[in-house]
Amino acid sequence: MGTNTDYNSEQSKILSLIKQGEDIISARITLECPYCSYKRIFKNQFSPSKIELITVTFKIIDWLTCERCDHQLNFTLDLFI
Repeated sequence: MGTNTDYNSEQSKILSLIKQGEDIISARITLECPYCSYKRIFKNQFSPSKIELITVTFKIIDWLTCERCDHQLNFTLDLFI
């Protein structure tokens, strides 16, 4: 089942996935530095068919360092299935 997306609008992507009957997985990633006050939260949604690509992304994120103090960031992942 293919997806029909409009790249001009994030909302259009979500609606397009829902219209075609695919389940949506919501993800929230929190990156925090244990040594300074750096903290960022990212949210995104993806279809289960893209889980392999997302796994590679998570492995890369796990090695990110703080832009303020260069320590490795703590990575927290919340999936809402």
